Amino acid sequence: MVDSILKPVNEKYNRLHELGEGTFGKVYLAQNIIDKCNYALKIQKKYLDEEIMLNSNQQFSSEVVFLEQHHHPFIIKYIESFQYYDRKQNFNPWCIVYEQADPRNLFDMVKVSNKGIPEEQALTWFTQICLALSYMHESGHMHRDIKLSNILLVVQEDYLVAKIADFGSIKQDQESQENTINIGTKRFFSPERVGQDYTSKVDVWAMGILLYFMLTNQHPFPDIEREDYVEKLIDCELVCRKTISKPFQELIQWLLEKDPIKRPDMRQVLRNPLVKERIEIIKQDISNEEHTTTIAK
Repeated sequence: MVDSILKPVNEKYNRLHELGEGTFGKVYLAQNIIDKCNYALKIQKKYLDEEIMLNSNQQFSSEVVFLEQHHHPFIIKYIESFQYYDRKQNFNPWCIVYEQADPRNLFDMVKVSNKGIPEEQALTWFTQICLALSYMHESGHMHRDIKLSNILLVVQEDYLVAKIADFGSIKQDQESQENTINIGTKRFFSPERVGQDYTSKVDVWAMGILLYFMLTNQHPFPDIEREDYVEKLIDCELVCRKTISKPFQELIQWLLEKDPIKRPDMRQVLRNPLVKERIEIIKQDISNEEHTTTIAK
């Protein structure tokens, strides 16, 4: 596919340059022709395979439905969505418009840090993500693809705020339905995702991986590229690096409990002393009363 950079999309947005690419779409920095403000614009990719397109349509639809109905200070802000006719491809792609984030996502920030992000900064971003996940879980949804590259950083005042993005894998967590589909990124999978029914606690496990990665620039378990990595997890021992302080080690070990019954849910995570104290600081930093109310729930 040859992108028509700067060619208007839906006669409303000019694509300035590409920001990234996923399985089903490309994300561009785009400018609204009317208000001249910049946004992130995700445009669906065309596949000739009908099954792939069906999956793509389902993921775009799921994301739009969720973002239209749910708003949180640490979930990427949804602006609008639409379809337009791409004459060159004879295709009507889905498009989703979001607030503009920093060009560097959390993965980029960790990689340039070399040895990892300082614990104080990591705890703030970790807590912001946990608050958003708790809100999602309370509304009956699980994300299922929490990973570094799906955490965007948005400039607010003079600091960067972590926000969850990419909701194509979102699913309602209902007791009457089994959750066995392995959608998401394998290296962030929990042990129970090997053909078993799972719950929103898979997001809690992913947060344990994410926190460890933030602090060390390394994955906590070996052989993550192996095909049977998830199957072997149950036999892997978690050994935290000595550079991680004891309270953070204990938090990571709690999150990476292999038995999902013993693993905490997100509401319990928010009551962890480290996290609870950081929530109070975050609430003080947010002046908007509506946002404060959302966080406090």
